[in-house]
This record gives sequence, C-alpha cells and structure tokens, in this order.
Amino acid sequence: MEFFKTYFLDPLLNHYADFKGKATRKQYWLFSLNCFIISLALNLIGVIVEAAGASTINFALSALSITLTLALLIPSLSITARRLHDTDRSAWWLLLCLPSLFLFIESIALGFLILAAQSNSSLEALVSTVSILLTITLILTVLTAIVLIIFMCLPSKSPTRYDAVQSSEPLR
Repeated sequence: MEFFKTYFLDPLLNHYADFKGKATRKQYWLFSLNCFIISLALNLIGVIVEAAGASTINFALSALSITLTLALLIPSLSITARRLHDTDRSAWWLLLCLPSLFLFIESIALGFLILAAQSNSSLEALVSTVSILLTITLILTVLTAIVLIIFMCLPSKSPTRYDAVQSSEPLR
C-alpha cells in the first residue's frame, strides 16, 4: 500500500499539474505502472461483466475508464515533463506526441468515411487516401514513441539546467 501511496497518490495529489522540477526514473516508471495496473483491472472487470451480459454495469465501467483516462492525462504529462527535465531535456519534447493526436482524429474521420463510402462509391478514392495518411501517421507515432521511451529510460543527469527548480521527490 505504501508503494501505491508514494508512487501514485503523491504525484497525483501533490504534483497534479506540476511541470516544474524533476522526476526520477523510478518515480516515472512506478507512476506509469500504477496507471497501467488500474487501467488493466478496470478493463478486465469490464470484459468479465460483458461476458456475464450485464450491459448497464459494463457501460458504467466504460464511463469510469474514460473518466480515469482523462483524469490521468495531465498528471501523466506533468510527470513525463519532469522526467525529461531529469535527463536535461525540455518538456517541449512532449510535442512528439502530436502524431498520436492526429492518428486519433484520422481514425475517427476514416470511420465516418467508410460508413459513407458503403452507400457512395465515389468516396472510395478518398477512403484510400485517408488510409495512406493514417498509415504514415501510425509509423510516425511508433517512431516518436520509441524516442520518448528511450528518453524515459536514460539515467538522470546531474547537474541540469532544471536543478534550480524544486525537485518533486515524494515524501517518505
């Protein structure tokens, strides 16, 4: 329980939107692990509930999962920014995540185009063009994710230009 409190609740409650300072590799990865475990547990419960046929409960779990994802977005970005600071990199490297946003928007657009193309054959060329753009964006997303994962795995640098800012070491 101390593990959860120190590496999940402390960054969540005390550093919710704190983009200044530094976060160690351990802080970053254990916060990410806690987020993953909570998300996995909610999704597994959702699969079990769906298999049982309780659609109302499954809808509530889906809404809870989406709410949790949105609630953890800012703390995840802030701890990532602080981790980048710990490796002496600017938080502007987070802009590498933009292809993922475009991928999400393109996926939605492609879904609507496919639905429209089923009734209109002239949209097939547009669907294939959007599919190519989607593929390119997916490749960019994978490449940028690899770069960010490498940055998150690098050891801390000391001193950094962010040392003057208060460190976000959890209280023990």
